[in-house]
Amino acid sequence: VWIFGRLSDTLGRYLTLLISLGLCVVQAWIIPFFNNMNVYLACRFFDGASFGGYFLIAYVLNVEYAPPKYRSMLGSLNKFFASVGSALIAMLGFAFKDFRAFAIALAIPPTIMWILSFLFFPESARYYLSKGKDEKALACLKKVADVNGKQMPPDCSLYEDEDVKINLLKIVSNKRLLISAAINMFGWFMTSLVFYMIWFSAKYLAGNLYVNAALLGLAELPGRVIAYLLMDRIGRKKTF
Repeated sequence: VWIFGRLSDTLGRYLTLLISLGLCVVQAWIIPFFNNMNVYLACRFFDGASFGGYFLIAYVLNVEYAPPKYRSMLGSLNKFFASVGSALIAMLGFAFKDFRAFAIALAIPPTIMWILSFLFFPESARYYLSKGKDEKALACLKKVADVNGKQMPPDCSLYEDEDVKINLLKIVSNKRLLISAAINMFGWFMTSLVFYMIWFSAKYLAGNLYVNAALLGLAELPGRVIAYLLMDRIGRKKTF
């Protein structure tokens, strides 16, 4: 995630997204055709690393293009579809008992997504602005306005607020930011730990393994909806 985060600041969100998702696609298509555990483990390792970068960049693009009032909704939708995807993986496993057929079925969705990203994803106007490319940033926003049937103001101008730039050194040197970051990292670690403990326990439940796994994925959906509703009503801090 750190590597792709740095790349997105250097190469741009769009190119980094294509690279990270493209790596996921390549590894997804290698797995079905190599009957070797070492190859499988290597692909799973690099696929996880690549997907972490893709998920980060996709989220950043959403936030950078969305108005503030829609950001909590888009963030929740990201997780919403992740939960649906978890359930679909279990359903595909139930439908395709052969491992190679199952792996090919899993490789098709990211391939389609990569093609759609290549054709339709825009670069971030905020990225262009951070690099001093104001004309390209305006062109991006004009394209967004055209797609949405809106008109850009004729006297529209852009600028970057230098005071909002944050780097690792500023976080470490600011006590409040450091404590906040530490709490968030610990919270993320603990929720991930509990999540995977519950997810991997599906095989110990009575009944069909695939149905149990699908239900565990779908069980997350009410939480996604509740989190979105609470964030807009009582705020992010209280919801956390």
